[in-house]
Amino acid sequence: MSKSPKYSSAEASRERRERRERERAERERRRREKLERQRLAALERARTEVLARTDVIAAACADLAARAAVLPEPGRYGKPARKAEKIRKGVAAATGLPELAEAGRRLDELEQRQAALAVELTGELRGQATDQVEAVSAALESMAEPERRRFDAKGAAEVAGVLAELRSAAAAGDAVAVRDRADAASELIGAHLLRAIEGRNAHERARQEAELALDRADARLAALEDDARATGVPLQDLELARAAVTMLRVEQDRERYAEVTADVERLDGRLDAHERELDDAIARITERRQLLTSIVQTLPRLGFIVEAGTLQESPDGAIGVRAHRRSGDAVAVVVEASGTGEHRILYLSDALAAAQERGGSGTQECVSLLDLAERANATVRTEGFDVGQVEWDDRGDPRPPGGAAMRFGPGAPQARRHGTPS
Repeated sequence: MSKSPKYSSAEASRERRERRERERAERERRRREKLERQRLAALERARTEVLARTDVIAAACADLAARAAVLPEPGRYGKPARKAEKIRKGVAAATGLPELAEAGRRLDELEQRQAALAVELTGELRGQATDQVEAVSAALESMAEPERRRFDAKGAAEVAGVLAELRSAAAAGDAVAVRDRADAASELIGAHLLRAIEGRNAHERARQEAELALDRADARLAALEDDARATGVPLQDLELARAAVTMLRVEQDRERYAEVTADVERLDGRLDAHERELDDAIARITERRQLLTSIVQTLPRLGFIVEAGTLQESPDGAIGVRAHRRSGDAVAVVVEASGTGEHRILYLSDALAAAQERGGSGTQECVSLLDLAERANATVRTEGFDVGQVEWDDRGDPRPPGGAAMRFGPGAPQARRHGTPS
């Protein structure tokens, strides 16, 4: 009889495959629930931001209406305040991020309208002002100077220049020059404010879009990491994805929002693939653990004692354990992938190897190993696995299946360890 290791193919029965699909569906359901919680949290954060912005714009609109109250016909200056209140109610009632995004666009329009009306009001009130420079400059109060310079540097410089000329004309008492400079300053201020507001709002929209996309990708990845930890199935691609998210956080802090959004879109595609890979790996490795557990429970009935601390998992997903008889004969059992997508159960005997080195036939050891394999496989079949006949390489010096390379003991390479199956 051959002195080769014994091995059998094994695959899950239909019942086990159906159970596997139910477990996969349950993991997907839990992931969806986590993403929904993340979406609701993001919605509330966005709502808080939009409401805070609405308060600022509403206050500016109310101030505009109050300043216009001295005019004979102030009606049009009161409309922005009423529109701000309408937007506020829509924000409070929003049930999704698209609704908040639409409210944000309406606020953009309202803010620009309020700024334009503030410049117009300045022109109407300028005739009543004793300080023309102060009257013209009043419209700039709606946005801080550093912010104006950031989003419209050229316009800010032009406004600063015309205001300096206006101050010089006022100091010289040149009424005609003051009037001309005041008209030019009002026109420049209006255009400058609109550009600065538009630039700032575009920047803020880009920030929010990148932040929401990155947070969602982070939540997706965290859900996959939770499943990997819960099942003890490592997936190196998840570590690479986490490193990518960390790097994108740095880019977000650098305000490279367009790049972050584009990179997150690509990352989402990779996460789709990682999710499928993880579910497939969980199914494969879980089944291998179940196969090995069934065999380990059989070994004591065959006179073998499982050696504590010998359970190992290799990076490619093979899992093995070592056992021995009181007589000293030892056996290693490895469950690994086969080339057909099934599992392969591999039985290795130290006594067989020793007999081969001595030049003996090894017949008794081989028969014992064959008997062990057949009886262990019979138990595995009762656990919902379809197991093929025991096979071995019959002639020559064949290269054993991949699992034969898994070594046990002090000389073995480092491997992942889990508790002994029970």
